Amino acid sequence: MVEYGDIGDDSILVPGSSMFNPRFMFPNLQSVPQVGLNNRTFSVSIGRVVGGSSAVNAQMFDRGSATDYDAWAAVSKDATSAFEDAGWNWKGLLPYFRKVSHFPRGLIQE
Repeated sequence: MVEYGDIGDDSILVPGSSMFNPRFMFPNLQSVPQVGLNNRTFSVSIGRVVGGSSAVNAQMFDRGSATDYDAWAAVSKDATSAFEDAGWNWKGLLPYFRKVSHFPRGLIQE
């Protein structure tokens, strides 16, 4: 897949600065009518830079629940035991989740 756009400046690195900025977001996108919203539409925010919406989400992330990862590992195990054996469940992935959300002193400019 080819990513759209080029960031071209460092302002996108400031958390929250790129959200809703037309330089980094596709403008005026609307959803299709939603039955659960009485057929109303709503604005859809999608990043138009390398990295897509991940590049413009205020540098935040969230992970799924433990039951989600355990269920995915169980489903994968049905196809091949390699996923379960490799630790693609909550217990196996938790150390990596902790690594990506830990910033040792000195790595962050203050």
